[in-house]
Amino acid sequence: MRTGNGVLYYKSGNKYEGNWLDDKEHGHGVLLYSDGEKYEGDWFEGKITGKGVFYFKNNSKYDGNFICDERSGQGEYFYENGDKYDGNWKDDLRHGIGTLYYSEGGKYEGNWSEDYKSGFGIFHYKNGDRYEGEWAHDMMHGDGTYFHINGDTYKGQWINSMKEGKGTLSFRNGNKYKGKWKNDNYNGFGVFNYNNGDKYEGDWKEDAKHGNGVYYYKGFKKFVGVWNEGIKESGSYYTKNILDEWVEDIQQNKIFVEGRQHLNPNNHNNFLTTEVNGN
Repeated sequence: MRTGNGVLYYKSGNKYEGNWLDDKEHGHGVLLYSDGEKYEGDWFEGKITGKGVFYFKNNSKYDGNFICDERSGQGEYFYENGDKYDGNWKDDLRHGIGTLYYSEGGKYEGNWSEDYKSGFGIFHYKNGDRYEGEWAHDMMHGDGTYFHINGDTYKGQWINSMKEGKGTLSFRNGNKYKGKWKNDNYNGFGVFNYNNGDKYEGDWKEDAKHGNGVYYYKGFKKFVGVWNEGIKESGSYYTKNILDEWVEDIQQNKIFVEGRQHLNPNNHNNFLTTEVNGN
């Protein structure tokens, strides 16, 4: 029965050199695999268990804890492309808290589940953008905030790394949209506040005003009507009187109607008005 120090050459071409106890690898030892891989570290009753380093044939390396031949506990994995993961493992998979550093810049720090970013985490992009929030299967999923390097910020819901559900996008120029999203676009009911004091409240579709809405101009005027792909289709202008009541602006509505009558109704681009930012 092998006990103490010794070397064993396996039929497979592998070679073990190190400590033995009761005929099993036990203590410190080095296992050289026939394909060029190598493990150096702790063993327990014939299993790789404890602290050790595993060198893979693709030039990647794991330095950390093992349980029963699998990466488990704290460890660092150095990938062949230069990426590096430092964190918790379970059953040979990234699991728990860990940080993945990308060789081209950027990093993710947060929760992992069965090798996927899952739970709360922060992603620092190489261009300076940052996302803080929930993840599922490597995608932004749930509630989260995305900080753009240009100063814009989105805070709200995500599905499969796209803005979807309720959220607020605040622009650095002072504009702000708050409402429903779908596939990264304004979609459904939302409110857009412009930095000049104007405001639109109503329906959206694929980032354009679409459906019923109200556009409030800074001051004492508003337009209530229907939009189609960002263009006014029908509606009326109103102004406030000295009693602070909304009354129909007959002159403005006459201009609006006459202008439409003289345009080709099949060319929606002709219905553009002079609202701020082309809205």
